Amino acid sequence: MANYQELANLVWNVADDVLRGLFKPHEYGDITLPFLVLRRLDCILEENGRKEKAIETYNHFKDQVPEDRLPPIILRATNTSFYNTSQYDLSRLKADPNNIRLNFDNYLNGFSQDVRDIIENFNLDRFIERLHNNNRLFIFCDKFTEVDLHPNKVDNHTMGQVFEELLRRFSEMSFDYMITNPPFGMSWKSDAAAVKTEAQTAIGRFSAGTPRASDGALLFLQHMLSKMEARGSRVGIVFNGSPLFTGDAGSGESEIRRWIIENDWLECIIELPEKLFFNTSIATYIWILTNRKSEARRGKIQLINAVDFHDNMKRNLGDKNAFISDNHIRRIVDLYTDFEETEHSKIYPNAFFGYTKV
Repeated sequence: MANYQELANLVWNVADDVLRGLFKPHEYGDITLPFLVLRRLDCILEENGRKEKAIETYNHFKDQVPEDRLPPIILRATNTSFYNTSQYDLSRLKADPNNIRLNFDNYLNGFSQDVRDIIENFNLDRFIERLHNNNRLFIFCDKFTEVDLHPNKVDNHTMGQVFEELLRRFSEMSFDYMITNPPFGMSWKSDAAAVKTEAQTAIGRFSAGTPRASDGALLFLQHMLSKMEARGSRVGIVFNGSPLFTGDAGSGESEIRRWIIENDWLECIIELPEKLFFNTSIATYIWILTNRKSEARRGKIQLINAVDFHDNMKRNLGDKNAFISDNHIRRIVDLYTDFEETEHSKIYPNAFFGYTKV
């Protein structure tokens, strides 16, 4: 039997190859999952000649009995709970690319009423027209025929796993802006099996590497980077020093940092004053990342030292005895937007941060 993750990856790649640039990422599932269902139905009907039996039975009886009496006759002949009387399926549509739109409708209308009701609930029409107008309907149908979902290869349990895995992936939308302050030093041991499994897949969120199990901060960052829009997103995340300094060359932490820098996503790191938080006095940093740097920032990383940009509180609140005033915020923002070398702002090429263990 096929591995559900391999099948999910195959379907995901089909969606990414054909739909990218034409649809928003959050729309991929609305288009791809119905086609997954159609492909599965086609594969079931291919077994034991059910497709041909349905067509033959329909053609034999269509002029002999009322239309409403045809379904039970065809179901008995095919020995299944649904059928399709069209001469087309996703594979046979490839024979006539010039009439793909017309033939695709004929294919959908050939299904028994229960399947047509399901298809209608998918609201596919709003996507099919766009696919066709951009010459991708034929390609999408063609790509799906490469996914083997025959019951002798993919049982119902595995098929359910594939659907659930894709539903999970497609439900994770992308965003223009993401801002977060994840817990410091949060262990991910309880999720180790799932994380390590996803790290083995090239399109998984954690394919760049995994940090030590005692601190999942860099996993959280990888998760956010996976949500970036192709047209450009920006991430702001507050870290302690661990994601910045932990890990020797070749370690999981180092590989993740290398992946981020080589993709030119790291725009700026701002070192904040100490004792800003209630429950810790450790140093903290704001990482700013984007997949659409300005021309001036490409290939460069800005480091801002804002350690002294704070006022003291009149009374401590736990470990917190400092706060960043509006004036200090403006100074930090000015340093960031000016993007110039100053006493508190340093700019280095990406290669400056690479190193090799000897």
